[in-house]
Amino acid sequence: AALNEDSCWLIFLDDAGLGEQIRGRLVQDGQRIVTVARGDGWKVTDETRYVINPRQRQEFDALMKDLKRRNLVPSRILHLWNVSSEEQVASLDASCADDSFWSVLFVAQSLGAQNFAEPINIEIVSSNMQPVTGDEKLRPEKATLLGPCRVIPQEYANLTCRSVDIVLPQSANEQERLIDSLLAEFSAPREQAICAYRGRRRWVQTFDEIHLDEETARPSLIKREGVYLITGAQSETGSVFAECLAESVEVRLVLLAPAHYPPRDQWQTWLEANEDEGEIRRFIEKVQKLEAAGVEILVLDADTSDEAQTRAVVDRTIEKFGVLNGVLHTESVPGGGLIQLKTAKLASGVLRPKVQATLALETALRDVELDFLALFSSSSGLTGGIGQVDYCAANAFLDAFAHYRSSRSQGRTVSIDWDPFKWEDWQGSEMGSAPDVQAQVKETLAAFGLTEQQSSEAFRRILSSGLQQVIVSRRDFHGILEQYRTLTVSSLMAQMGQAQSGGATHARPDLSTPYVAPRNETESAIAAIWQELFGLEKVGVHDKFFELGGSSLLAIQLITRLRNSFGEDVSMNSIFEQPTVAGLAEVVGGSQLKQEELEEVDRVYEELKDLSPEELQALLADDFGFAGGEDINA
Repeated sequence: AALNEDSCWLIFLDDAGLGEQIRGRLVQDGQRIVTVARGDGWKVTDETRYVINPRQRQEFDALMKDLKRRNLVPSRILHLWNVSSEEQVASLDASCADDSFWSVLFVAQSLGAQNFAEPINIEIVSSNMQPVTGDEKLRPEKATLLGPCRVIPQEYANLTCRSVDIVLPQSANEQERLIDSLLAEFSAPREQAICAYRGRRRWVQTFDEIHLDEETARPSLIKREGVYLITGAQSETGSVFAECLAESVEVRLVLLAPAHYPPRDQWQTWLEANEDEGEIRRFIEKVQKLEAAGVEILVLDADTSDEAQTRAVVDRTIEKFGVLNGVLHTESVPGGGLIQLKTAKLASGVLRPKVQATLALETALRDVELDFLALFSSSSGLTGGIGQVDYCAANAFLDAFAHYRSSRSQGRTVSIDWDPFKWEDWQGSEMGSAPDVQAQVKETLAAFGLTEQQSSEAFRRILSSGLQQVIVSRRDFHGILEQYRTLTVSSLMAQMGQAQSGGATHARPDLSTPYVAPRNETESAIAAIWQELFGLEKVGVHDKFFELGGSSLLAIQLITRLRNSFGEDVSMNSIFEQPTVAGLAEVVGGSQLKQEELEEVDRVYEELKDLSPEELQALLADDFGFAGGEDINA
């Protein structure tokens, strides 16, 4: 279907030429096309071609700003930067994982920064990312793009995303057939957000429910006197599975702890000097308990995302024990924060322990014959979740990597997607900061959460199953997927708003600023919105949003209410630049003034556009006292 007059296809061109072929077909169909190529920096080749640096967020902003200035709304965005024609490389590339994640995320952030309200479909095409036939030369690093693909529609009401994975065909006829399939895919309803094309067939991702009965499981891969390395051993998950292995048979454990933990010879001194019941104390006491029970334990520290340090851990393990039988990669950092506010520092901290650390492990273990590598993933890699774009991406990578490593016959590799989230994964996140959501999570965990014993038993059976990816859930996972498919910030905000509307208001807390009442109609209207959102009896015009307990989720709700009340495109950044009622009143007032000025310009233009140069010159002379002068067309 043809696009309207002020819209276009925005195509992020790949290096293999697929984008140019699609562009040619769309031009033949009368479509309006703007293309973006990868390069070292910003360049405008002509009015339909741009070049930007894929790692510079500001260049994505400049692109969308320029399109907005030209009244070009990208109705469809075709992202092809994850299509590549290169053969399988000898080692995987962490920078590819970064580019796959950030290039899609930057698109959403730049659209949000320009406040595009029109519906926009984002089609993300990749190659060799999904394991379908078993013959693909897989590039699991690209799977980080699935984080933004799943979460963008949950956080942006006007954006939809679809991931289409392909294998580039060799012949011209096959290429034409693939383009036909892709163009048909882009115009079809989004019944499946994730699909793949292999030859003449279209594949969609499905999930089968299985029960791993104890009597049907294969012999255990956990050996007596085996040596097992656990990353993230200081976490609750690492602790649980260290105990799980220790209780199974006589094993020897290598536990990786963070570099800032005290060395073993200082443990007793540290325990005597620190009375708090924090993570360090729990880790030390857990190790001491296991050792008292006769378990031989080697405690090491390393940054697992550093190849040299990880290699040193593997070498030290084999030097001491002579063998390394299995690795449990449990290291994890919980996600948190909406896409529009996501920074490189925050997201990189979440991606590093699952992406870079796994790739470092892969390098360090290249010459080690493991019985198994168990990757501790999360079902969020399949469901997404508001505020979880980086966590979703990291876990999607683990799932893809398990299939990649298994396809190369490098021993048993399995990705275990645990559901629901452990409570520790929610603490400190945007979701965890909402009391209503906290209560719901606790209720869900009480009804469907796994005990330590159940988790341990599930782990043993999964290891013996021969499967490459397993979701562990006591709930109907298909039902969970459907819930997340319809999950949006708007629906969550409505839910939270309903919960808040029935609650009693409370007094204004003690703040760093004295109370100042609203001084005009605009400030009164904005203060009333704040009072309702925070459940307060009154809010002063200089009270600070985050000092009152504001979060990113509340910020979105506030921005939505401001837009509904004032009819203005107030940006999310306004909350951070002007985090008070008075400041937002200035933003709204400035926007209104700007709009009035624009309307006046339009009115004057309509009156003057049909006048001749002589009539315009006479009008200027009347209005400003000009006489004579140069021809304005000169």
